[in-house]
Parts: sequence; structure tokens; C-alpha cells
Amino acid sequence: MLCPYCQSERSQVVDSRTSDGNDTIRRRRQCLSCDQRYTTYERVEMRPVWVVKRDGRKQPYRREKLIEGLAKALQKRDVPLQTIQRKAVEGEQILFRNNVSEVTSSQIGDYMMRVLKDLDGVAYLRFMSVYRDFSSPEDFVSEISKLAADQRVVNPARVEA
Repeated sequence: MLCPYCQSERSQVVDSRTSDGNDTIRRRRQCLSCDQRYTTYERVEMRPVWVVKRDGRKQPYRREKLIEGLAKALQKRDVPLQTIQRKAVEGEQILFRNNVSEVTSSQIGDYMMRVLKDLDGVAYLRFMSVYRDFSSPEDFVSEISKLAADQRVVNPARVEA
């Protein structure tokens, strides 16, 4: 690792800790030549995974895109960014657990729906309306009824008399 200040190869790690949901190691280093401190990040490099879109096109998988999708659905909802990032890392572990080289966009969308359904019903409906291409108010009513029924089964104390 070259020092960004003097280009020396000699440095010492003065602090290490995990970040990004234990997916990355952050190292604080000190150059042994110029005494400047700088930060480096270490992450496991997975083999490239391709996302197969509905029309058959392929594009490289990007965690940032998954985080952006979850964050967009959860916009103005009370869910911390750290939770969204953790769910993205968990999603990768689920989606890529068999060391796959390709994943479909619908697999990613289905994962996002499960996460959002557990985190926030409103965000789930937002995402579902776009993902499933709702075309009428009846589509919303139908999905809200299903969601309400699921929540009554999960939490029977919430059922009103």
C-alpha cells in the first residue's frame, strides 16, 4: 500500500474495524516515512455477478443500485440508512449463496419485496405498485387487503373487535 502523501510503501496499521455491516474492514494506517495517517478499506472481491434484465440484457450487479432501490421505496419512512445497507448485504448473501454468476432482476425484486414487507408496509406498497405495474386503484385495494390479512395472522392482538 503506497502512502498517498509521499508514495512510500512502508506503513503501519494503527487501527482496524469492520464497517458496512461487517462486509468491509477499515484500516487506519500511519506512514513510517512521513508520519501522515490515512484510511484504507478491504473487501472480499467476489467474482462478477451479472443481472439479467427482463428483456435479456445483462449488466454488472451493483450493491449501490439495490441500496438506492430500497432507499427510494423507504423515502420519508422511519428506517435508518444503516438498516437499508445491512439488508442489501444480507440480500447478496441470499441471492449469491450458491456462487452464481447470474441473477435475474426479478429475483432481486422479489427479495426487495420480502424485505420491504417486513420493514414497512407503506414502502412495500410503493415498491409493489411499480414492480407489479399497478394500473388501477383496485390493484392497491387488493394488495392492501392481503397485507392487512398477513399482519393479522402475524400479530393477532392487532385485530380489532
